[in-house]
Amino acid sequence: NHPSAVDAMVQEAGIELGRARIRILQAQLPANEAKSLELAKEARQLFARAEKAYVAADQRITKELDTLTGFLDPQKDKKEYRRRQRLFEEQVEARFQSGLASFLTADSYATVDDRLGDPRQRKEFVSALQRAKSLFEKLADDHRREVAGLYGSLWMARCLTALGDHTKGDAILESLLAHDNRDLDRFQREVFHFRLLSLASQGDHAQVARLADGWLKQNSN
Repeated sequence: NHPSAVDAMVQEAGIELGRARIRILQAQLPANEAKSLELAKEARQLFARAEKAYVAADQRITKELDTLTGFLDPQKDKKEYRRRQRLFEEQVEARFQSGLASFLTADSYATVDDRLGDPRQRKEFVSALQRAKSLFEKLADDHRREVAGLYGSLWMARCLTALGDHTKGDAILESLLAHDNRDLDRFQREVFHFRLLSLASQGDHAQVARLADGWLKQNSN
């Protein structure tokens, strides 16, 4: 296997994901209302291709990692050691992005097709969200001691709240908010944002306003 084959696969999947997100942005423009559903359909096809490509990259990475088992000395086996570290990073990226592609597929029904009714009544929406939840849950379980695991938990909670399971989703978000590591400021902002989205979807706009106001005061400096 050529050392750059995996890199190329991950990059190609990223391009497909980026194209899909552009289609969604185009579908949300008022000027494109007449063709918004068609644009959303194209986006979902691209999301599916991206997800498939990330899964294929993950499988390829697993095979390559199988050839790099055992102890590798960072100095004596510098090339193999660095390659294994790079493969680990790309595997986490591929697994996270495959879950994101599935989530964004579901989200397109809520943000573009919403005029067709409650997306939670559509099997495609529920199926994509459940698939995304499972992918993020596995990421959280496999990397529970790493930042990647925290992001897996964050997005698993996002999927749960989108499915209407606010009890489980909000409990995860509250536990993530309890982290006080200053190196996780960006992550904490995302957690807080998802918490507000959950409250808003439950119609608790007064609580959203209170929490947002408190957050702004606390982080004004």
